[in-house]
Order: sequence, then C-alpha cells, then structure tokens
Amino acid sequence: MNLDQRFIPDIYSGILELAVPLFILVIAISLIGLILLKLIVGGAVSKYIPFLFAFSLLGGVPGVIAGSSQEPIVGAMLTGLLGVVASLLTYLFSKDSLDEWRPVIPFSIIFMVICALGGLTIGGVRKAKFDNFDREYAVYKSELENLYFPVEKEKRLMKLRRIYGEEARSADSASR
Repeated sequence: MNLDQRFIPDIYSGILELAVPLFILVIAISLIGLILLKLIVGGAVSKYIPFLFAFSLLGGVPGVIAGSSQEPIVGAMLTGLLGVVASLLTYLFSKDSLDEWRPVIPFSIIFMVICALGGLTIGGVRKAKFDNFDREYAVYKSELENLYFPVEKEKRLMKLRRIYGEEARSADSASR
C-alpha cells in the first residue's frame, strides 16, 4: 500500500482533532459511570467496563461524524444506529437471565447520549474550523482580486508606458 504523502497531514489532523478528544471524552465518561455504578450498585463493577466503554463509543463516534459532516445522510444513519441500540437495550431489559445487567443499562443509555452530545460538539468544532478557513480564504481572494491585482496591473502598465515612451522618444530622435 502506497500512501500519498499529501494525506498524512489530514490524517494527523483528524487524529489530533477528532480521535484524541473523543477517546478522552469516552474514557472520562466511562470512569464516571464506573464510579457512579460502584456507589449505587456496589460490588465488583469491573465486568461492566467493556459494556460502558462500548456504549460510550457507540454514542461518541456517530456524534463526531454527525457534528463534523452535517449532511442529511448522517442523520439517517444516526437514527438507524440509535434504533438498533434501543432494540438491543429493550431485549436486555426483557431478558430474565440478564438481571445482573439491569442496573448498568440506564447508565449505558445516559453515557451513550452524553458521549453523542460530546461527539457532536467535537465534530462541530472541527467543522467550524474549516468553515472559518473557507470564509477567510474567500475574503483574502476578494481582496486579492479587487485590490492588489488592479494595483499591480497599474504598476505594470506604468512601467510599460515608461519603457515604450523611452523607445518612442529614442525612435523619434533617431529618425531626425
């Protein structure tokens, strides 16, 4: 696989601006969830770590995608994903053999929603950064076309007039 070198800054930027804040958010929310779960449920909560972490990621990743793209298809994808998660959680609530997981399910839903909101914020910040760049570039381009180009054009015309004026004078003096 030959990676085009032009994409490396984009990949690096995506990791620093999207993935790292998202993982910090998910880890923080999961740790808060474990602490609250330990206080409320008591006992060993280490078996719930993957469950809380997975649902936090399940909220955060679509949140980042939706926040950074703001396209209609993302809303449909997000709705479908949340429908699947809601179905899974409904199944888990209805299953009698999974009684020990019932205290964790509300936490997982809450943290999934919190991480989705955090992901929307993280993605929105990245989207705003690119929107600001586009806006600033449009202003720069407008100034360049309407201010600097005409001034530069006039400078060159003056220089050409001076050159042609000297050539015309020298041609007149040579013809005399």
